Amino acid sequence: METLILDGIWGNHKRWEPLKHRISNSVGQCSIWRYDTSGKTRPSESAKVLSEWIAKREEPVALVGYSMGGIVSREAARILGDKGISAAALLHCPHHGTLWGDVVKSPATEELRPGSDLLQSLPQHTFPTMTTWCPFDLVVVPGSSAKLSCTKSFRIDIPAHNAPVWARSVHDKIIQFLKTTTQDSR
Repeated sequence: METLILDGIWGNHKRWEPLKHRISNSVGQCSIWRYDTSGKTRPSESAKVLSEWIAKREEPVALVGYSMGGIVSREAARILGDKGISAAALLHCPHHGTLWGDVVKSPATEELRPGSDLLQSLPQHTFPTMTTWCPFDLVVVPGSSAKLSCTKSFRIDIPAHNAPVWARSVHDKIIQFLKTTTQDSR
C-alpha cells in the first residue's frame, strides 16, 4: 500500500520529506502528492485530478492530508465513493470551514469558508480515519472546526497550525495509525 501526503494552502511540499521518510521506513512506500497549493486552484479541482490518479491504480492508497490537503483528500474520496482509499489521516483540516475563508480572498479559500457547498457535500467515509485538531489553531478558526466524527481523533495542544508538519509526536500518531490500518487491510 502506498501513502500519499498532501500539503495545505501556501505550503511547500519539501517540508514533508521527514515524515515521508519515516513512513517509508516504518510503514511502506510513501510519496508527496504535488499539486497547486498557491490558493489559485480550488480544492475541488485538485481533488478531481487526485481521484482520477487513484482510480487508475490497482491498489488502494492511504492519504495524509494536512489542512486544505485533507479537504482535497475527502473530496477525492467522495468522488471515488471511498473506492481506492484504504485510510486517511486528516491533520488540522478545516472540515467545518475556517473564518479566514471569509477574510482571505482566493479560489481555494472560497471553498474553505464555513458553510461552503464543498464542505457541506463531504460525507463521513467508511475507511479508517484519524484527525488532529488544536483549540489554539490560528488558521483553522475556530480550532474545533478540525474535529470530525471518525475512528480516532487527537487533540494537539501545540499552539501552531503547522505542528503536524514538524512535531515528532504527531508523526508518531500518524505512523501508528497507518501501521494499524495496513495490518487490518491484509
